[in-house]
Amino acid sequence: MPNQVRRRRRPLPVRHRRRLLPQQGLRDLLRQQRHHGGSPLRHAPHDPGDEPVGGAAAEAKVMLPVAYRCHNSTGGTVGLFDGHVDVNTHGVYRISDARNAFVVLGCNTGAYTSNSATNGTGRYNYQFYMGCFTYCGGPGSAMDGRCASVGCCRVDIAPGLTDNVVSFEDWPHDGMDYSPCDIAFLVDKDSYDFRASDLRMDVERTSMPVWLDWAIRDESAALTCAAARNSARYACVSANSECVDSANVPGYFCRCKQGFEGNPYEDNGCTSKYRQLGI
Repeated sequence: MPNQVRRRRRPLPVRHRRRLLPQQGLRDLLRQQRHHGGSPLRHAPHDPGDEPVGGAAAEAKVMLPVAYRCHNSTGGTVGLFDGHVDVNTHGVYRISDARNAFVVLGCNTGAYTSNSATNGTGRYNYQFYMGCFTYCGGPGSAMDGRCASVGCCRVDIAPGLTDNVVSFEDWPHDGMDYSPCDIAFLVDKDSYDFRASDLRMDVERTSMPVWLDWAIRDESAALTCAAARNSARYACVSANSECVDSANVPGYFCRCKQGFEGNPYEDNGCTSKYRQLGI
């Protein structure tokens, strides 16, 4: 099982560069995760169907390991991993609430993920709690393609998530060899269909595709297009670029205007599509 002693994760540095592209920010994120002892975050395999139309969407797809709590035949815990990954607490990335779901697998299993510590300022320890529970009447209860609280459940997630820490309920598991592990993970909504055999997946070797939203953000202010345009650090510098407010908490990204393509973060970076065609 993965090493249970994990180093404390330092916040990743703020990335508010004038010429920062989403792809460059992702490379920085992957490198920082490795350097600071984070979970093994890595690029997702390339899928042509993931390409945004016209390159307008500021997104990245990565692979995240599943969280798990495994038991022996008498119900004792023999392996535990909380799936902790710090995506970018004060930086440019957020876990996409529009494209991901939180999934829990198991029998007699309850799990939830929490995010954004209140540090004593709120009623609860965290701003967000998302989770669900599953039950199986027996080894044949779970059915392929059915994720409705029998072996599998799923819930939507809140916007603004920057990290993932899974907690499992301590419920009896003795005599449940057909479901030896409680399992939970974030996953692209369109990439996962439950199979009953997943109750016995190899948890140490399984990762799931997850979408990240990219936007330029300022940890000290609610950065929007309206506010950013008056800033000396406004990133949409190409004459044919436009600013788009992020739907996943405050922030913005740039894109080339309709009929143009290229890099909106560089001077004259957006060029006419028709010029290349000789029109």
